[in-house]
Amino acid sequence: MTNIDKISRTYNKISLWVVSGLTLAGLLVTQALMRSNFIIPLVVSAVFYLVINIFYGKAWKAIASSSPNSLGKFYMAGSMAKMFVTLMAVIIGAVAWRNNKEMIVAFVSVFVTFYLANLILDSVYFFKVEKNNKINK
Repeated sequence: MTNIDKISRTYNKISLWVVSGLTLAGLLVTQALMRSNFIIPLVVSAVFYLVINIFYGKAWKAIASSSPNSLGKFYMAGSMAKMFVTLMAVIIGAVAWRNNKEMIVAFVSVFVTFYLANLILDSVYFFKVEKNNKINK
């Protein structure tokens, strides 16, 4: 197993833990506040970010393997792509619940929380990878 494979697998594992932790924390808050309108946004956000993180990890692995000098551009482009896809998902969710303002607020707040956690994960994890020069350039 190459160093790039290890980094990619570790990213996928950590992102799974972050998404799972956020989902469980959200379910705990939902239970404590007795607010069932957070359950659907939690499930949608969890599935969305699991899929997005898998694609991002595979794309990172492909770029790191073929052109490690382009990783800086990839980080910026990948973050922009995640932001636009997240924005599209939030707009779709807002349109889907356009008659229920409480559900829109719940959906947007949960989605933004997942997005910020994902942004922090990507920034910190890949900063450490680049800082430690774990990729042979």
